[in-house]
Amino acid sequence: MESQMELIRQASSRALDWLRSEPGPHTIACVRALWVAISLVVMAPLALAFIQCPLPITDVFTGPEIHYSPSADFTSARKILPNYWHGIVRSKFMVRPTQVLLNNLQYVALGPEFGAMYAVKWSLKLASISLLLAILRRLRIDALSRYAAGALALFHPSTLDPILWSADGLVVLFMVALVFLTLRFSSPETGVFRIDQISRAKYSLVLSAWFLLLGAKEVALVVCLGFVMLWQVCAWRSRIAWLRLAPFYGLLLFWMYRLAEARPKDQYVLALGEVAGRLVEHLRWLCPPSPGHCLAGLCLGLLLLSARAFRRGDAPLRTTLCLALFAAAGMLAFLSIPAVRGSGRYMISVIYALAILAAAGMTQLPRAAWLLKPALLLLLPAWMAGDLYSQTLAFVEDMQEFGAALGQLETGAREGYAIACSGDQFEVEGCMGNEIQDTVKLHFEKYGPAFFGLPAPTRVYFVNRGDKPPGPYRLLTTYSPETLKEGAIRGLDLAHIEGAVQTPHDHQGLLARLTRGYTQLAKNLGNDHWAYYDLGTWVLTDKPRFFVYTVSELPVNRSAPLTTLMLRPAYRYGAFMR
Repeated sequence: MESQMELIRQASSRALDWLRSEPGPHTIACVRALWVAISLVVMAPLALAFIQCPLPITDVFTGPEIHYSPSADFTSARKILPNYWHGIVRSKFMVRPTQVLLNNLQYVALGPEFGAMYAVKWSLKLASISLLLAILRRLRIDALSRYAAGALALFHPSTLDPILWSADGLVVLFMVALVFLTLRFSSPETGVFRIDQISRAKYSLVLSAWFLLLGAKEVALVVCLGFVMLWQVCAWRSRIAWLRLAPFYGLLLFWMYRLAEARPKDQYVLALGEVAGRLVEHLRWLCPPSPGHCLAGLCLGLLLLSARAFRRGDAPLRTTLCLALFAAAGMLAFLSIPAVRGSGRYMISVIYALAILAAAGMTQLPRAAWLLKPALLLLLPAWMAGDLYSQTLAFVEDMQEFGAALGQLETGAREGYAIACSGDQFEVEGCMGNEIQDTVKLHFEKYGPAFFGLPAPTRVYFVNRGDKPPGPYRLLTTYSPETLKEGAIRGLDLAHIEGAVQTPHDHQGLLARLTRGYTQLAKNLGNDHWAYYDLGTWVLTDKPRFFVYTVSELPVNRSAPLTTLMLRPAYRYGAFMR
């Protein structure tokens, strides 16, 4: 008995010594391999699902109408600079010239091959994660803390993966790129970035990256202001620094004027209660679900510990933590002032800024708690992959069903039918928002003839907006025959419906099985919750999302109830099943 107790004491002592000791190179190499393996296993199917989609999320063709001039041809290389200049000085509602430039370049280089564009987008996401890890490495943060912080940014359910041309992703990319450049060009002796001491080539690179960040999305104004303030403080008494920062100040003032001129004035509601409500909504997106909210508590503790890291750190760590905190807090405030609903993708840039703070906080954990860091690599994807896959599956099903419906409308246009949408912003059966209906309009009136073989531009009518087509027409809606009541769509007499088709509802095979598997894994680990879905997007459903009705001029003699035919699925690679 005593010998057994002695063996237990010796084993316990060795275990405690192992916990108290620093992880060795072999342990770090194993954790690195684990991080790469989990990232590939979780993310590769998501990337492949989008690359193989027949079309992107439906705002792909509504964006150019906002950013480009109405007469611009964004498929021509000669129009790249005019479109970019228009985005800088004249665009309304959205001031995002960087997004305009990159979208334009992709169209010219790739044409309407959205699978290739999704591949570019995932490459940019990989670059953002790599730059985040490189920043943490330059800040001398240990490897395990870097991987845990990278996992938080990579697996967070606030994702922008389905959005092909997401401005939020560009904010992240240029923000981390500019942080990396700031650290890379810092003085070797002091570790401080002095804009008055770098070469002209480096200054030009920093100014270009800063301006690309400024033009990525409106919220980037806060981050750009943080960079300028940091660089000014680091060289407060230098006349050369003031001269070199003058273009930055000028551009900031110009951008404030542009945002005030372009944005609708009724979007800025400064009522404290409403702003606080939107802030709480954004914070909910920042705190992904976990059993007992333990992850939210851990992240809050790490943010508090980052203050301790700031006090003990060197100059590069201190300046970077100040910048990350200013950027995160400033973006949250900026996003909470406009009267716009919160969305997961709006939080991506905030998450990357907070990941830097969380990594610094991890360095202050007790040595015996180092196992918490590799544990996060396992728990984060186990808890969050179900949310990522649920969003992806819903988007992929939406894309493919919308593609099938669009094909049915194209067939009707060739047969002489007019094309119509309901015109509602949201319908009772789903989320048929303006972006989807505007995509139909732009496809038939502009991009279909230009890209996809439609013989001539075709006008699209919006029935509930008092825009009823003359003669027979085909109507896209989310109302099923069972829910399409008289008067639901103004001017539509149900007796005139001669036929109805529904889009194929394919459960995507492997993608659906992975979604169910990851969701069940999260439930088994105590993380049972309603899946996160981005603002205004489709959710998983067992019902078809779209219906296309053929409406005749005269009433239809029908002895039996209206039956709905199933459209054939079309999974062609490329844009709109070319």
